[in-house]
Formats: sequence, structure tokens, C-alpha cells
Amino acid sequence: MKKVFTFILVSVCAFFAMGLTAFADIGPKPSLTIDVTGDVKGKEYYIALLSPHETHYTDEYVDKQPSVWRELYGFSLTDEYYIYNSPAVDRVYYGMTGSDSATWGYHPPQEFKILLYFPESGSFIVSEKLEKYAFSSYFTVKVNGDAMTVDKNGGVRGVWVEIGGLIIRIALTVLIEIGVAFGFGYRGKRELRLILIMNIITQIFLNALIAFGDYRIGAFGAFLANIVGEIAVLIAEALVYSAKLPKITEQETNSRRALGYAFIANLASFLGGVVLMFLTGLIFRLVVRS
Repeated sequence: MKKVFTFILVSVCAFFAMGLTAFADIGPKPSLTIDVTGDVKGKEYYIALLSPHETHYTDEYVDKQPSVWRELYGFSLTDEYYIYNSPAVDRVYYGMTGSDSATWGYHPPQEFKILLYFPESGSFIVSEKLEKYAFSSYFTVKVNGDAMTVDKNGGVRGVWVEIGGLIIRIALTVLIEIGVAFGFGYRGKRELRLILIMNIITQIFLNALIAFGDYRIGAFGAFLANIVGEIAVLIAEALVYSAKLPKITEQETNSRRALGYAFIANLASFLGGVVLMFLTGLIFRLVVRS
């Protein structure tokens, strides 16, 4: 048992080392990303945010601003909300062409409206009042003539991408760990059944933890949850496999082989999970903007 706990401690340290190396330079910041689709093909336009917090500008300051800024600011004077001016690196407005996206990545307003300005026609489209729903919030705008509809997190398409991504991540992780099991000589029905059951349970836990981390802290939270969750899964699987696999295996084996399998299998699934999270995010953006 002492060897088991020593192995687990070393494995946990290894996972933390990989996590700190990979994410040491990442600092979580709240963000707001807006994808614009619909009736904007070939059109040039500008996007800005309106905030309930009033900002006062002198006439001299307004006169020195670009014409686009003055147009957006002038429209905001007719609304109950005010043009949002980020205190840091974010722009007041972003120029767009066709289906495109803009991100406010430094403490965007909690409550806001989305404002679109089409300079060719001189027209404006403004959304209803909206509110950030997570640390990293995503909205999809669909323009239809002189109106827009706004969906949180990609709407129905985004939900199906998330569900599909979850199923794919669990299935591929199970396949990876079963493939590693074959390499360690675990090929009997009872061994594979134990590995399958453990993977289904631990992957549901892990993906729920990743989803929570993403909701609360954003991409950094998802990566951090992935590391912490993998450590918890490694400990659980190491304990179960070292206790059960030597007893049920159809070939001569021992607890050290089971521990080695638990570490290698979880390392493989951890690396695969990082890649899958990047791919899922890319697919999500492609689908909701199509």
C-alpha cells in the first residue's frame, strides 16, 4: 500500500508540473465575444457596446474623435444606454465585413446592448438589453434587414455542438484508455468491463468539472479544471485498478502494472483532452457562424 501511495504522489506532482508549465503565463480575464451573421454578406459595418453607466465627454473631446466614433456616440445620445469606452485595451468599436466576430476581453459591462452601424446606408440596429451569463460569454447576432436576433452561447446550434463534443470526448477517451490497456496486457472481458465502467463514471465527472470551470472562469478555468480533474481521476483509477485488476485479470499481473497503466492511460487521455477542447471550440465557432 505504501508503494501505491508513493506512486500516486509522484503522479500527482507530474500532472501539476505539466499543468503549471502549460498555463503559467495565462491570466483569466472576463470577456464578451459577439459573432455577427445573417444579412451582412459583403457589407462593411461597425459594432459597439452600449452600457447603462453614463460617461461624460466634453465637446472638445468629441470633436477630436473619428467620424465613426461620433456617429456611434450621437446614436447613443438617443438611447437610455451610453457608448461603452473600455478602460484598457479594448476598442470603443470594431470594424467588420460580412460574418465576423468581436471580443471585449477586459472587464466588459455586465449589462449592455449591441449596436451595429452601417455607414453606407447610415442606419443603426440596436439590440434589446442583454446581460453577461458567464465569465466568458458568447452571443450570436443574426441580422435580418433592419432588425437583429441575439442568441446566448450560439443558441440551439451551440447546445448541440456542446452535447456532441461531450459524447465525442468521452468516446475517444474510452478508446484511448482501452487501447493503452491492450498494450499493458489487459484484454479479458472482466478487465475491459472494469476499465469501461470506470471511464464512463470518471469522464462524466471530469467533463462536468471542465464545464463548470469554463462557466465560472472561462478557457483558463476549463484548462485548470482539466488538470485538477485528471489528478482526481488518476487517484481514483489508480486505487481501483491496483486493487481490482490483479484479482480479475486472465493473465499473471500485479498492482505495479495496474498503477503503471493508470498513469499512462490518464496521461494519454489528458493530452488527447487538451487537443479535443481546442477542436471543439473551433467547431463551435464554425457551426454557430454558418
